[in-house]
Amino acid sequence: MPEILQLGPFMLKYNWLLWAIAAVVGYSVMRYRVKKAEEVDKSVLEVLSTALLIAIITWKLSPLLLSTEIWGNPLSVLFVSGSDQGAIIGFTSAVIYTGIKCWKKGSLAWQLPDLLSYGITVMVIVYNMLSWQYGSLTALPWGISIMDPNHKYHPVNVYLILVSLPIIIWLWRRSVSSIGSGELFANFLSFFGIGLLAVSFFENQTMSVFVMSWKQLFYLVMVLCGIVLNYLIKKKQIDQLLGLEQ
Repeated sequence: MPEILQLGPFMLKYNWLLWAIAAVVGYSVMRYRVKKAEEVDKSVLEVLSTALLIAIITWKLSPLLLSTEIWGNPLSVLFVSGSDQGAIIGFTSAVIYTGIKCWKKGSLAWQLPDLLSYGITVMVIVYNMLSWQYGSLTALPWGISIMDPNHKYHPVNVYLILVSLPIIIWLWRRSVSSIGSGELFANFLSFFGIGLLAVSFFENQTMSVFVMSWKQLFYLVMVLCGIVLNYLIKKKQIDQLLGLEQ
């Protein structure tokens, strides 16, 4: 597959196109769940749409911020693809916007993270169904080869699909009334983090801290955050029950 798609004067990274397709499917799933849940604030979809738009525009215009060479011809930014650093800036901008909206409207505080659990899981499944990701060398029979059949690699994308499928099935089987409780997001962080951490050991990693890569440390933080959130949510529920009994 080509890394860059040339559409006339426009250039677009192939993997970003795949992520865009995955995002559309993920958003459609979230929209469907919102329609089924009467208790969910319908403005959550507007917040998600705006956040996504902010991320895309920031990513697209990021070359203006990251490269002084393009300042001489600013319109050329329309014909080039945003960078990975631009994607990080766009994601950060979207998170800040979403955080402000949740702070102003408390009802979105847990509804949005719970819905994102559906969207992110579906995005990962769709993206990895459309692309191949090669991991470290393996002698296992299901290993995939690139050019030399004597060298096989772990099919990381298949592992990610296998990790994500049980999570989306579990989420789908939960009642839509649980959206907004925070439990979906807390469990998503824990189990998805464990799955991603397990898959990461089959990828080519550069050790950074404590014999782990930065990516693995991030997954570990996901798991710990999920455990802490689960504890806090359960504690709050128990306190509320005790308060009602009194």
